[in-house]
Amino acid sequence: YEAMLAYHKEKHADLTISVLEVPWEEATRFGIITADPEGKISRFSEKPKKPDSNLASMGIYIFTWAVLKEALKQEETKPKSENDFGKNIMPTLLAEGKRLFCYRFQGYWRDVGTLESYYEANMDLLKDQPELKLYDDGHRVFSNSAILPPQYIGPHAKVCNCLVGNGCRIFGEIKNSIISSGVYVAEGAKVEDSILLPNTRVFEGAKVYCAITGEKAVVKPHCVMGSQSSEDRSQCAITVLGDKGIWTKGFQG
Repeated sequence: YEAMLAYHKEKHADLTISVLEVPWEEATRFGIITADPEGKISRFSEKPKKPDSNLASMGIYIFTWAVLKEALKQEETKPKSENDFGKNIMPTLLAEGKRLFCYRFQGYWRDVGTLESYYEANMDLLKDQPELKLYDDGHRVFSNSAILPPQYIGPHAKVCNCLVGNGCRIFGEIKNSIISSGVYVAEGAKVEDSILLPNTRVFEGAKVYCAITGEKAVVKPHCVMGSQSSEDRSQCAITVLGDKGIWTKGFQG
C-alpha cells in the first residue's frame, strides 16, 4: 500500500479509496465512485441500480486519523445509522466537503462476491503464468495454517495441474483443481476442474466435475457430482455441495 499512501499524502486527502474499473454490466454489484480527472470524488453510490460510473470501490481505505475519529463519533450519535462506510460515513464526509480521492489500482484483484467469480479467481491460480504469484517472497500471503503432515500421493494416483494442500491423501486422479488441506481422494475416484475445501472426502469410483465442495463434505462411492466440462471451462455449470454435505446422486454401479 506504499504507492496508495504516497498518493493520499500528495493529495492532502481526508480519505483515499482504492478503486478499479469493472465491466458496466457488473457495476450494480459494487460501491460506485464518481470522480473528476484529478481523482477527487464527488459521489459515492452503494450498489446503484443505474450507475453513472464504472469505478468500483475495492473496500480498501486510507483515512486521515482525525477525520475518521470524528466521523465515527458523529455516527454514534445517530440512532438510525448503520455505522457503515459506504452507506453512512462516506456520504457524510462528502456532504461536509471533506477531501475524498480515489486511487486507481492497477494490479491483480478479483471480487469473489458471486459463485462464478469465486470459482474463476481460484482457477486463475492454475494458469501457466498466474497474475497472483503465490510463491513471490515480496508479496507473501499470510494466513492461519493447520499443522498437518505433508501431502501423500499414492503409487497409482494421477495429478495434473493442481494445487494440493498439506495433509492430503491422493490415490485417485485429480486434474485442473484446487485441493485444500486434509482432502482424501480414493483410488478410482476422479476430480476435474473443481475446488475441494478442507477435509473433503471423495470415495472410490466417485467423479467430481466443475464443482465446489464445502469443508468436510463427502462424495459417496461411485456417485457423480457435476457434469464434465467442455474445453471452454467458462461454459460449464458449477455444482456446489455445502459444508458437511453428503453427495449421493448419480450413482454408477
